[in-house]
Amino acid sequence: MAAGSRGLRGSPGALENRWLDAFCFYGVEADGRARAELALEIDWAKHKQENKAGRFLVSVDNMAAQEGATDLVVSATGLFTDFLTLRRLTNGWRYRATEKVERSRALLERVLRELGLVQVGPMEWVDGEREYWPNADDPDLIELHVACTMVV
Repeated sequence: MAAGSRGLRGSPGALENRWLDAFCFYGVEADGRARAELALEIDWAKHKQENKAGRFLVSVDNMAAQEGATDLVVSATGLFTDFLTLRRLTNGWRYRATEKVERSRALLERVLRELGLVQVGPMEWVDGEREYWPNADDPDLIELHVACTMVV
């Protein structure tokens, strides 16, 4: 499922309840089509294993700060924002709900309501060959997969 929002509300439920498993940020052309995507995907099974092993480390109070971000996330977001600036793209975002949420209409409606989200269709892309970097699990936070896709 892809959805956009007026802004994700401050409810911690999205992560605590494992309702969402991916956040995708887009560089968007004037016609509304995507030219770039930065996807951050959470593997909740790996997260649970890391937490049980005592390696739990996710606490972000100020999303604008890079302090505490992994090297891969800092590199990928730098590349992504530089590309948006160079191409004069606007930004947009989508999220992906977990399978548990997708399977239950009632839970989906609750998630949308509590997080202030609205459903939208998938992002349309500009034509052209896509380049991918990075496309890897984060070595410092193995439950996080980071992928940056661009049509140059």
